[in-house]
Amino acid sequence: MAKETKDTKEIKAPDAPGTDNPAAAGAVEIATKAAEAEKPKAVPKKTIKVLYVVAKREGFRRAGFAFGAERTRLVVEDLTAEQVKQLKEEPMLVVTETSEEV
Repeated sequence: MAKETKDTKEIKAPDAPGTDNPAAAGAVEIATKAAEAEKPKAVPKKTIKVLYVVAKREGFRRAGFAFGAERTRLVVEDLTAEQVKQLKEEPMLVVTETSEEV
C-alpha cells in the first residue's frame, strides 16, 4: 500500500521483480540500464616520457632550469628538442629518461 508523509510519498509496485509481470520486469531492466549509464567510465591512461634530472653540484643551470641534489621531474613533451639535447649531453647532470602512465 501507499504510505504518505509530509514530504514524500511511497508507492509500492503491484508486482515485485522476478514475478510474471512483464511491466515490472521491464521497469527493473530500464532502471538497471540507467544506473549503469551513470557509472563513471574508466579513463584510458596515457603514457608520457619523463626526464628525472639531478645535478652534480647545487644550483647548476641548464636549458632554462636550475638543478640541485634533489631529483627534478620534467615532462619531455613540455620541452623543446634542443632543451632535451642540452640536458642529456651535459656532463654535470645525471639524466634518467623513463615513461609514466597518467
